[in-house]
Amino acid sequence: MDTAARVFPNFPRGIAGRGATPEDEERVVEQAVVDLGLDHEEDSAKIEQIREQIRTKPITLMGGSWPGKELLVIDHLNGKAAVKFNLRHALFEQVYLPLKKLADEGTQNLDPEEITDLARRGQTAVDHLLIAYAHAEAMYPDPERLDDLRTYWGMFTEALLREAFRDQ
Repeated sequence: MDTAARVFPNFPRGIAGRGATPEDEERVVEQAVVDLGLDHEEDSAKIEQIREQIRTKPITLMGGSWPGKELLVIDHLNGKAAVKFNLRHALFEQVYLPLKKLADEGTQNLDPEEITDLARRGQTAVDHLLIAYAHAEAMYPDPERLDDLRTYWGMFTEALLREAFRDQ
């Protein structure tokens, strides 16, 4: 989210969700409270942090958990987006969360084969994510209408990754 906050001001602001009201933003916050199992009294600081992120950041990422095949749900709010990803989805269960755990905790409790397996899962996930996107486009009778989507997706991905890995 921090990378997006640095990169996105250099790009045109999204037009989805124009006309979203403060009440619409609050509805997204309240849904996040439910999805994350937060308590208004015990977790008031966390809830306020989510509210502030949705109000000020171009992208807010949140985990959620629901049955179904949706990878994510996006609420568009005046050029900003609140993205809720489905932690029950195979991408998160089998790839993202194990990779996050490795990044957070390090490799000291893993043998080289486990590290290699996680790297291979990451590579496979990216390959399959791209394949799945291509096949999802094929569900539309006129996928050329999605040319701008592909262009923006590639352009924003490039900018975010260049910024995220700039000093590495």
